[in-house]
Amino acid sequence: MERIIHTLPSWVLWLGFALMPFLAIAGGLGIAPLGALAGLTGWAVLLQRSEAKTLITRPWFLSLCALLIWCMITQTWSPYTAQSLLSNPMKVLLISLIFCGVGTAFQTLRADSYDKFRHIFMAGGVFAAGLMLIEIVSGFGLSILVDPVRAGEILHTRQADSEQNLGRGILVYVQFLPLLALLLVTQVKRGWMLALLVVGLLILTAHFNRLSLTSYVIMISFIAMVITWKFPKFGIITVFIVVMTLIISGPLIGFVASQVSDEQLLKLPLSLEHRIRMWAYAWEQILQHPWLGNGFDASRSYQDKFLARGGREIVIVSLHPHNAAVHIWLEIGAIGAVLAVTTLAMLMNAALKFARLPLQASALVGTMTAVALFGLTTIGVWQVWWWGSIFIAIGALSLWPKYQI
Repeated sequence: MERIIHTLPSWVLWLGFALMPFLAIAGGLGIAPLGALAGLTGWAVLLQRSEAKTLITRPWFLSLCALLIWCMITQTWSPYTAQSLLSNPMKVLLISLIFCGVGTAFQTLRADSYDKFRHIFMAGGVFAAGLMLIEIVSGFGLSILVDPVRAGEILHTRQADSEQNLGRGILVYVQFLPLLALLLVTQVKRGWMLALLVVGLLILTAHFNRLSLTSYVIMISFIAMVITWKFPKFGIITVFIVVMTLIISGPLIGFVASQVSDEQLLKLPLSLEHRIRMWAYAWEQILQHPWLGNGFDASRSYQDKFLARGGREIVIVSLHPHNAAVHIWLEIGAIGAVLAVTTLAMLMNAALKFARLPLQASALVGTMTAVALFGLTTIGVWQVWWWGSIFIAIGALSLWPKYQI
């Protein structure tokens, strides 16, 4: 039994990364189950070794638990009514605690299998970048080939759903990109050419998928990586401090957005206009309950609309404010913001101990930069598939060769 427990994480990760390119096209829908399976097997190893106490007493883990428990408490005054017996904050709490075992799952890989797993990770990354481009240029033909349009279904609606799914896949691989690129450059002959190919394919796919933000995320992440390569400790501390500062500044983001006039908004691309309107609307809600927040998932309950160009009516807040800082302040208030910042501060200390090698620190900062930029512009902060992708991307940093500078 002991041997089975210790080999299960390896099998889950091998299978998961072999399927990852296809999970990406499916919109990352398999990311959460993969993270959950890896996390459960990681916890099983910790329990078998009687080392679970080591994890659950770490400051970042305790702080994360406090944050998620506060999320559960705030649901009691949220205007949003849960649609199932298991509430959304309870789901986030349970799945996030399971995800905490992902790091252990990676660390259980045998020394002789690390090199093979690195090559699977690299090959899968190159394959996924090409596969996602084929998906978009074929009009989402791969998705429709696997799941044909049924009688009565509208092709355009299916393609719109596939576009959103592919956007998630692009996001997942941009978060993997810092580690993927550095491994290709350092572990493969002329790997820099493959790294550039992956970057180009991701940017091209994102362009066709109307995710222009992606190229900026990649560029900023790579700049952060170069700085961290030269100054590892400085890079790690800086990225965490910037993110913590932005979270504390959530109300300021909303206030600034509220000062943008309608005339100025109409000069902006619709996607940016919509975001600014969301943040301005959220500012009004934050003012109502600044300390405790409006309650977990409150943003799902807002149905107010604005008249967009062309005469279309669009819901101002589309499920979430598309900004982690604003989202946190809107739903769980100043108390939640303080708990989130405290968790990040504890994670910063853990990161400084974990990423001691310059290039490993560089990959970590690149990943965290991509996560932060997506979180501040695109993602709902409580989406479990995104949390799963973060835990997997950070856990994969264990693949970095211990001998590499």
